[in-house]
Amino acid sequence: MNRALKLASFFTLIASFLAESILDAAFRPKKNRNSAVDSKKIANRIADYSTRALRILGIRTYLLDMPPEIRSGLIVANHLSYVDVLVLSRVAPFLFVTSVEVKHSFGLGLITRLAGCLFVERRSRTQLKSESSRIEEVLASRIPVVLFPEGTSSDGSDVLPFRPALFQSAIDAEVPVHLFQISYDDDAVPYHGDHRFLSHLLKLCSRKKIRARLRYLGRLRPEVGDRKTLANHAELRIRSAHVSRIPGCISAQPYLGKIRQSPNSDQPQVGVV
Repeated sequence: MNRALKLASFFTLIASFLAESILDAAFRPKKNRNSAVDSKKIANRIADYSTRALRILGIRTYLLDMPPEIRSGLIVANHLSYVDVLVLSRVAPFLFVTSVEVKHSFGLGLITRLAGCLFVERRSRTQLKSESSRIEEVLASRIPVVLFPEGTSSDGSDVLPFRPALFQSAIDAEVPVHLFQISYDDDAVPYHGDHRFLSHLLKLCSRKKIRARLRYLGRLRPEVGDRKTLANHAELRIRSAHVSRIPGCISAQPYLGKIRQSPNSDQPQVGVV
């Protein structure tokens, strides 16, 4: 698929997502809005469209160290790009935490609102407390939530310091913190600094194939300690596993058409999803 066709297909997919989400919201009973059932439906929609978006962009996800079936918990990962959202959604239906600046941005703000994102104002401690409570409510309703605790995306050369505030939501909801490390085999993927969405997307569409590596690093129980202790443990484990680029040998690993859950196995597994 050439770049022009990829770009057209990607924006057609976005239009389809917007149309489906807007129609669903318009006909949804008021009593169901922001309910657990509603949130799960949105999370499933994100997972479905993410799969289709990755296929259009030619991004294949390699899953290392198969996670258990994730039915609840705070999902924590390093952050390189908006592509991370698509890749993580291949594991299970999730909702995502993002900054309030994104909520008010042109285009992307509408998409994230319809995608059920949980918005946070990281610069205000007062607002962070109420926003953490909202995340806690979602976690308590057994819907997994993804947090990128670096607070911004990076170029992938290192893992930025983790901000501990929102780890409190996992402690209060009494759910585990699942850890993932993400890397790609192409320097075109990181989206940071002065990057603009359209020019970055054009660059992605010019690539024939991109490989993403998603490695599961286990989980932390909220009993580990306070939010700073949880954040420090998570940062150390992800930083220790971090690689900026996928090793070349990954291409020799077997292909799996879908994720196969194996909650009772402690053996590392590799697959492509």
